[in-house]
Amino acid sequence: MELQFVPNGRRITLHPDCRDVVNSLTPWQRHAIYHQVCRQSFAQTHPEAAIDTGPLTTEGLDVVRGSLSAKEAVSIADVITANLEALGPRAGAHGPVSDDPTDAIISVAQTGDLRALLQDALPRILSDETTVILERYYGSHFRIHGAVTYRTHALTQQVGSFLWHRDTAPMGQIHMIVYLTPSGAASGSTQFLGLNQSARAASLGYHYEHLENRTRDIETIFDGIEEKPDVLCPELAAGDSVIFPAPRVLHRGNLPTHGYRDTFTLILLPSFVPWQADIEDFGADHIFGDTTMRTLITDPFQAPPLELPAAARGDLNITEQWVLVGRMLP
Repeated sequence: MELQFVPNGRRITLHPDCRDVVNSLTPWQRHAIYHQVCRQSFAQTHPEAAIDTGPLTTEGLDVVRGSLSAKEAVSIADVITANLEALGPRAGAHGPVSDDPTDAIISVAQTGDLRALLQDALPRILSDETTVILERYYGSHFRIHGAVTYRTHALTQQVGSFLWHRDTAPMGQIHMIVYLTPSGAASGSTQFLGLNQSARAASLGYHYEHLENRTRDIETIFDGIEEKPDVLCPELAAGDSVIFPAPRVLHRGNLPTHGYRDTFTLILLPSFVPWQADIEDFGADHIFGDTTMRTLITDPFQAPPLELPAAARGDLNITEQWVLVGRMLP
């Protein structure tokens, strides 16, 4: 059956007769179809758009210097400190909230003055230049699905996101991490394996690993073969950003050896309309509130996307080769 779409304001929605067909697909296929429709529309309205050969497309990583000024980044970090201090001595302002290693990472509530600062910063973070980088990668517009703010404290034990992994998410998902504090060897950094070597690791059996199977040493995955991993670890100043497709490239965080690291991360996905349109039409609560980060089980044809009922989510087991090797589209 050929899928049909109907106009929905400045967006499109799936024709009701096609819903059962789309619900029978895997989540990765469902999101890929939506992305392809967005690309077709974008190509019609932007015939001059260049084929992208930038580092985000070729390597799976791009660095944006000065997404925010150092002064603005520090001011946001100061508000994070003040907000956590106001919650009490064990809220994570100056140290982990417990001895549990997972409590080294503090998820900061994006409310009040902090939300106002972050929302005001969005046009500078997603500047015209950065928007072009993202639109050339996608071949379409994109939207902000959600945002998270973290304070990460020093700890010797590496857990969870601090071991090599790829995120289980739609293959069009991008993470843009804005560093509010410097990112380096002592202050906490992020390491990446490029697209080609992430695909090579997948061919060796390492891709979407459960927590208990994740490794800290990516070199062990390449044992026994001539190729060795070329780990990328950009040094970043406060206000700089990294952009990467989290479901496609292997990555891991490094905890700081002292103090803490503050980050503000945007979760981006393909869209039929520019990112500003969602804020104009729906406000920004879906960005800074309790939006689900389980993007894979959302309905991309709904605006803003919500989680699908369990019966309509499809098979969540990863069996498709294009997903395993990290391609953006089938």
